[in-house]
Amino acid sequence: MSTSGYAKTALDKAKYYNISCLDIDELDNIEWILTDAVTVFERRLVATKWHISTDHKFSSIGEVKLYSKEGTEITKEMLATAVKQIMRSMDLKANVGEHHTEMIELKSDGMKVVRSEPNEEQYVTKLLIEITYEAVYKEEPLTLVNYEDSTDKQNVTRGAYGDISVEEDKYRIVMVEQADGRKKIGITPLKTK
Repeated sequence: MSTSGYAKTALDKAKYYNISCLDIDELDNIEWILTDAVTVFERRLVATKWHISTDHKFSSIGEVKLYSKEGTEITKEMLATAVKQIMRSMDLKANVGEHHTEMIELKSDGMKVVRSEPNEEQYVTKLLIEITYEAVYKEEPLTLVNYEDSTDKQNVTRGAYGDISVEEDKYRIVMVEQADGRKKIGITPLKTK
């Protein structure tokens, strides 16, 4: 293979061994793909507030730590991960450009709030998270392509592909036309660091 295409000897050998040599050409349009982009709607986190109710009030205001019923400290990173999981399960209720706030009650069975100075601990009676997000949309471009088998000049398929990002995740979307005329769409997660 070179920039000018497959060598004739390579095409002959590929044909002999029943191997396809595909050429990919970009296209300006495909009649069944009515767009050159995919519109992605997502929620962007604006703010979170944690509301923790305990069985008694602390004697004074100060920094506290939250612990699970097993005694594991619940870190800020763990709370941030919980927020991401909650947001993925939420319905998109805001219009584009608007902020929307939801209050969600989480299980707090056996959780404790501990304060070291002075040493006090309280059981959590209610754990609420207030999540404010903004609905946004963006256009992710598609590349329209034609796949042709160079060994016999047969059209294999036409389709489109593009990389899309939703929040922190990246995906590859592929749309192809099957030989029988059916269309298929596939979305595959792309590995990120």
